[in-house]
Amino acid sequence: MPDIVQRLGNQLDVAIKDLTLTAENGERLQFWCSNMIRHSMAPDNSSITFDNKNELQGHWLVCTTLVLNRDWTWDSLNPSSFIIHRKRTMGSDDPGIVKDFERIGDLELKKTASFQAIQEGKDGKIHRENTRLILIDVVDVKPAV
Repeated sequence: MPDIVQRLGNQLDVAIKDLTLTAENGERLQFWCSNMIRHSMAPDNSSITFDNKNELQGHWLVCTTLVLNRDWTWDSLNPSSFIIHRKRTMGSDDPGIVKDFERIGDLELKKTASFQAIQEGKDGKIHRENTRLILIDVVDVKPAV
């Protein structure tokens, strides 16, 4: 039976090596991850390594995949390319109460391509036409009162 990191990688459709998730050859991939999970990120955000096999246990993960349909050479983003906000309500909250969005981080798209991105993929191509972004957030099951 695959461990939890392998199961997450399979659901996200990424390459898995031990505790690391990364892109398949021929694909540019950028990760963002909540600081509620102990992890380390490659300097160019192209891979994420979790601190240990049990790090993901006991967390409810919300993973969002976005595809930026721009060639890798597209240069119209600010250094903080994406500002990430979260808005959530708890099941017992009054639906009439509107909560503000909370800034939880930002994702900087580096002007680099990882080693995997510049290698030919299984289809024999290097897909320069887009970048896939994967955001990994955590639902805190015990939010502050």
